[in-house]
Amino acid sequence: MAKKEYVEMLKYGEWLAKYLDKGIEGWRFKVLFEEAPNILGLHGVGPKVTQSRVFQYLKVIEEKDWEKIFAEKSASYETLNKEYQQLENIIDEQLSQDLENTKEKLILKVDKVEKLTTELFELGKIVKFLSIRDKTIHLVRALIESNRSWEQIFYENLTNENYPVNSLLDSYGGILEKYTIEDNKFIKKSYLASSPNYTPWLTIMARMFIDFLALGGQEYIGFCKRCDKFYLVQRKGKKKFCSDLCRALAFKETKSH
Repeated sequence: MAKKEYVEMLKYGEWLAKYLDKGIEGWRFKVLFEEAPNILGLHGVGPKVTQSRVFQYLKVIEEKDWEKIFAEKSASYETLNKEYQQLENIIDEQLSQDLENTKEKLILKVDKVEKLTTELFELGKIVKFLSIRDKTIHLVRALIESNRSWEQIFYENLTNENYPVNSLLDSYGGILEKYTIEDNKFIKKSYLASSPNYTPWLTIMARMFIDFLALGGQEYIGFCKRCDKFYLVQRKGKKKFCSDLCRALAFKETKSH
């Protein structure tokens, strides 16, 4: 592997190691996605990419009850939506004697429904965000444990719901590469295929992960035999531990038994 490609692969791998760390704190996802455009050489990505409510809500990862929060929000939305429909029917049928007052109530309900709908949309993305991340960890384990290439494993698991292969492949195209002329030279730059008003986290992660594998990254990853942390190997070889500390502690624990 050429030195330039090796350095590029390490940059992607280091980002992935942080992203897949099971002990990651919610706020660190925001930092990771702020770093990603620079790592990918992605142009035209402003601050809005990481201003999404998704990153505000990711604190629920630490609270370990994001499913409960999502369920509660969904229930609130359903209740509000039913009230909204009832009021709308009253107005349509002109059954209310105090029509103006009913309209005012309806406007308040519409505002609440719209606000809650936005929150639900963001929370729904978090559920998907965490689900894809968990499935990616399972996929990485399969890549480590198998002697087959990552392309073969992807192909064999296109329809496997336990792995996010299809989601990754579909999202990869969200970043396009274009050539521009600067100082009489052709320069290749990357841009988002569209200008989303939300964080394109899956597009960024898919590009980071697949490009890492395409550069030979499958031979440079592992899970620690002691703490089960995902880590990046600087040189090829089946390293067993993520750090010297884990190696020493594992030796000590084995000896004590």
